[in-house]
Amino acid sequence: MDLINPIIEILSSENPNLTDALIKTKVLLYKLGEKHLIEWVNHELDGYGGVKDLPDYRVVGSRVKANIMNAAYSANEVDVPVYHLEHDIRDSLERSEFRQGIAAIEDLANSEGDSVQRPISHALYGLLSEKFASGYKVQSAWCEIPKYSLIQIITQVRSRLLDFLLELSEKIPNTDEEGTDLKKVSKEIGTESLFNNAVFGNNTTIIVGDNNAQTVDNSITTNDLNSLKKFLSSYQVSNEDLEELEVAVTEDAGSEAIAKQELGPKVKAWVKGMIGKAVDGTWTVGTGAAGNILASALNSFYGWF
Repeated sequence: MDLINPIIEILSSENPNLTDALIKTKVLLYKLGEKHLIEWVNHELDGYGGVKDLPDYRVVGSRVKANIMNAAYSANEVDVPVYHLEHDIRDSLERSEFRQGIAAIEDLANSEGDSVQRPISHALYGLLSEKFASGYKVQSAWCEIPKYSLIQIITQVRSRLLDFLLELSEKIPNTDEEGTDLKKVSKEIGTESLFNNAVFGNNTTIIVGDNNAQTVDNSITTNDLNSLKKFLSSYQVSNEDLEELEVAVTEDAGSEAIAKQELGPKVKAWVKGMIGKAVDGTWTVGTGAAGNILASALNSFYGWF
């Protein structure tokens, strides 16, 4: 029985059943003797309930919305200023974690409307009311997450899994060939490395269990803009943003800041802009992960380890 191609067919179909594909991948990894790689598959199926650090694609930007009222008037679904809040509180409102299994996320993505809501505790209503003029007070508040953020989570899981299986299919084209020692072949071709590169990406550490970190080697060469841009593009940084970064790096070259192993003003402004895009969801990377990704990439590019 061919173990790989049926999963590829599921993932490449117009309406893929991700749950089915993940379950079949779980069986495949067991047969390859790579059951230590199954934790990510299990979390995508069952959710990340007790995991401290989520994969970055499961942390998305959200906007704080509220219904407000004063003695004479009311207004519904207004944007709430949060710049005055303490960092931890603001971060908890502008970043939304999705810990559910992939099937639950698919259900949310297919529900009615263009967004989903996460309720905000009544205990914060006083703080959220502080920047409204004319005596307006928050009556109800929520975090609003656009549906495209959920679709992006689903796409990330589908794409990473498909990348792994396509790479694997080139190394093990006939998993049903009689007499094939799949576990031996798996070790010879480096299935673990293929999985880590496809699922977790280059130069990043994602903790998927209490003590289980998957780390992949750095792919950025010092002072090589092409390798820097290629790395960032794997995190969905747009071509336009990459071109702006190239201009910023060029303009900062030879500056005093670079000599002191600090980011130059142009690159620093670019990084600030990208963090803003992570916050508002324009760049589909969680705000907590965005800073780490950019800092790690730029440090590697400049050779600051």
